[in-house]
Amino acid sequence: MVFSTIIFLFRFLPITLALYYLAPAKLKNTVLFVCSLVFYCWGEVRFFPVMLALILINYLCGLGLEAFDAKLLVALAASLGMLFYFKYANFVLRSINSLLGTGFAAIQGISVLPLGISFYTFQTLSYTIDVYRREVKTEHNIIDFGAYVVMFPQLIAGPIVKYRDVSAQLHVYKHRYSLQQIEEGMTLFTFGLAKKVLLADA
Repeated sequence: MVFSTIIFLFRFLPITLALYYLAPAKLKNTVLFVCSLVFYCWGEVRFFPVMLALILINYLCGLGLEAFDAKLLVALAASLGMLFYFKYANFVLRSINSLLGTGFAAIQGISVLPLGISFYTFQTLSYTIDVYRREVKTEHNIIDFGAYVVMFPQLIAGPIVKYRDVSAQLHVYKHRYSLQQIEEGMTLFTFGLAKKVLLADA
């Protein structure tokens, strides 16, 4: 779902904003999480389990780092291993076949990369590394952690947002925004949309 399309501007975005503003303070992150998952599934429902797996792996690794002083290697191996599998597994097989004359068949189903996998892989890893370094506190609420990972404005195109930069805002449940901030956000969005449609797309 591209930000400049009719379905985003006049359906998804108004519905998401309405649900967000009407939701009780404690449920706002839940609304963000669920709506962001809908946003992702709209364009790439086939790889939805991959995203959920990365969220769960890094969430559990964060808890493990806090409780047992577990090794960071588990999270690194799981996250980067998944990224490597989708991006480079067939390339490695083709290279082996060319060099050694073998006949390994290409892995079916990974010719197309999961949407945004590089962004949310490195985003979840930045959280786990920060927990390992004791630079942020472990997130105990998986909904809040999921909202951080899949926030739809930056999910598929970046930028990669470090958990330390948004953790405080994620845990502000009341008075999270003001009318002035809403006006500033609308202004930024309008100018950004104009630049994309009138300049970048053209």
